[in-house]
Amino acid sequence: MATIGFIGDELTAAGFRLAGATVETPGEGEFAACYERLRGDCDVLILTQSFAARLDAARRARDAVALRPLLIVIDAINHDPKHDAGAPDIAVELRRYLGMREDTRA
Repeated sequence: MATIGFIGDELTAAGFRLAGATVETPGEGEFAACYERLRGDCDVLILTQSFAARLDAARRARDAVALRPLLIVIDAINHDPKHDAGAPDIAVELRRYLGMREDTRA
């Protein structure tokens, strides 16, 4: 059975906790250690956007293509789109990971 880890805010974490995921809501300065611990223990690791933004770009890109754990970034339950830096287009990201080029024909 796959183990699922979640790092995010307390409200969003409540649902994942009920679903049986290993849940962490780290405070300032605790994220890096928490991330490394869950990364080593889980098959699937889910982060909210705000916590994923704490990873440096190179680390996030490397971990996003790793086979284990599968890294998933989601919005928090109380997400406000007005303050969004822009969620990735899942279809574009999937094509990029698979090495497929975008069709640019009109």
